[in-house]
Amino acid sequence: MNIMRASLLRSSQSITNVNRFTQKLVANQISSGLAVGEGLNELASRIARTLGSSRGRAISIARTQTGGAVGSGRHTGMKAAAVDKKGWLTARDKNVRPAHRQAESDYAAGIDLDVPFQVGGDFLMYPGDPAGSAGNIINCRCVEIAIKAAGKSFDLAYYSTLQFYSYSDMQKAHAERDKKKE
Repeated sequence: MNIMRASLLRSSQSITNVNRFTQKLVANQISSGLAVGEGLNELASRIARTLGSSRGRAISIARTQTGGAVGSGRHTGMKAAAVDKKGWLTARDKNVRPAHRQAESDYAAGIDLDVPFQVGGDFLMYPGDPAGSAGNIINCRCVEIAIKAAGKSFDLAYYSTLQFYSYSDMQKAHAERDKKKE
């Protein structure tokens, strides 16, 4: 949890048009919300109340901040797992930025875990890295993936066969499981 808090605080510093105090408030609200299992909508509501901002801006901030925290945690986990090579995977839809689509292609064979991705002129250790420009991290839905680890290789085709679940998908699955137990 300390890694997540530090990442959220670092990432919140990229929120524009707010002072440092408000950035910390947003980081604390997101951290508190994640700690109790809130999803994007609940986090956005917290941010909208904190900033007195529009729902659209609050959702964008929540998505960006949680994406950065997930990216940081994922990168830390990949280090702990001794991943040798990493790659970049987009959401693969029409909303993917051209630079992110290019990164997926450029890094399909993988690069060393400690080397940053070069994406749209920024050097990013992982998608959502707060070191990146707003144009590269706001609403980014990309993920860092393991390309080579423990002597095994995973290409992009491998990842296209996996089913990724959102938090709300997991909540639904748990609710269905709990109904079956009754």
